[in-house]
Amino acid sequence: MKKFTLSLLLILVWALSWAAEGKVLFYGYVTEGDLQQVIAPSKKAETKTLNEVTLNLYEDGELTKSLNNRKSGFYAFILKAGKDYQIEFVKEGFIPKKVSIKASEIPDKNYDEAFKMFTDITLFPEMEGKDFTDYSKRIIAMCKYNKEKDRMAWDMEYAQGVWGIFLDLTGILNADQAMTKAQ
Repeated sequence: MKKFTLSLLLILVWALSWAAEGKVLFYGYVTEGDLQQVIAPSKKAETKTLNEVTLNLYEDGELTKSLNNRKSGFYAFILKAGKDYQIEFVKEGFIPKKVSIKASEIPDKNYDEAFKMFTDITLFPEMEGKDFTDYSKRIIAMCKYNKEKDRMAWDMEYAQGVWGIFLDLTGILNADQAMTKAQ
């Protein structure tokens, strides 16, 4: 009976500590991008998920975990408040992407559940004759805590600017058209 009570108490303490700390559940699917769909979207286009994508997790600038997403394309991370994260998505033959999640900005208070961030990541195939080396080192999206809404939120203005740079590098649109398209 003592073992059962102690086990139950330990489970309760663990559950309370889980809810108390701020956490971010960052999850979604990695999909293959199609530039022709960007230019002329078609409702018939299928979304193709990518598997065997390497996900590198950096905590406060230090690589702490490297893993592959599932065969379904799904990935998930539980990130703790108090740190800043970068997640890099890499697959041979595709242009890598990095996102930033500033969990250090989450207030230190009790939370009933984790902040949920469903985010699909689209990787585009490398393009012959195009150099995306510098682009691949950039953060393509930044997420931070929004005090007014008490939630995590993406910086859409930043993402639009980086998207414009990407479209310009592809040669599909000139910079002015890229910015208009991103808006």
